[in-house]
Order: sequence, then C-alpha cells, then structure tokens
Amino acid sequence: MKTTTKRRMSRAHYNFLASFIDQYAEEFELSHLSRIMLAGKMKDALVGTNPIFDTEKFYCAATKSMDRSGK
Repeated sequence: MKTTTKRRMSRAHYNFLASFIDQYAEEFELSHLSRIMLAGKMKDALVGTNPIFDTEKFYCAATKSMDRSGK
C-alpha cells in the first residue's frame, strides 16, 4: 500500500521566491515601505508550508538589497 505524503516546499523554493522578490523590488525601484510589505505578505503566506520554515531568514533574504543604513 502506497503512503501518501503531503509535499512540502523546499529550501530551493524559498530561496527562489526570496530572490525573486528582492530582484523585483530592485528592478521596479519599490519604496522601502513597499518592499517591506511585499516581503512580509509573502512571508505570512508561506507560514505552514513547511514546519521548519524560518520566517526571519526568508524576510531578510527577500529584502537583502534594501538599504538599511538609515540615510
């Protein structure tokens, strides 16, 4: 008898999405607030897709190109 398991998103999926968000924000020159909102919405949507999903790590990767110098 075949056991059915629910497929989970992998690290590669999360890396792809975070990179896409970061590159999209750069390409379209989104404001800091828009970048924060976009990354936050996606982070919230991904909760529950994998029990070891690290929301903070994803958010940081999705906003890595954002200037955090405060200038």
